[in-house]
Amino acid sequence: MADAPSKRSWKDLADFDLSVPEDALALVERFQGEWYNGGLSQLFANWNRADIVLIPEALRIVGAPEAAPIVEAAIAEFPGDQDDWRDLALKAMLDPSSPLGNRLWDLNSPLGDHEDAIQKAVVAYELKLSEDEDL
Repeated sequence: MADAPSKRSWKDLADFDLSVPEDALALVERFQGEWYNGGLSQLFANWNRADIVLIPEALRIVGAPEAAPIVEAAIAEFPGDQDDWRDLALKAMLDPSSPLGNRLWDLNSPLGDHEDAIQKAVVAYELKLSEDEDL
């Protein structure tokens, strides 16, 4: 009888590798689009945990460190012992009385305050990559 394959850790499910500059940029750009389209609740409802936890560091890498603590505060709202946060976030997004939804909604505004800085950092980082500068 063969052993059943072990379940992959949630940490192994990340689509992005922050040691690759292009991945850091792609993660921030994808994050921007998702957040802009539906806020933090939608982000957590649509993405896997492995990529969400990389967002703060990716923001720092591309030059938008002031936004990282806001995303970290949103991450802190989710249980560390749960592999998948999507169901919790979906409920938070759909249930107007959800305490989690309200807390995530409250974090959208301070993140919005940094929207221009994130966009400028993305453009500057893209330019660095195109010029092949050391990152």
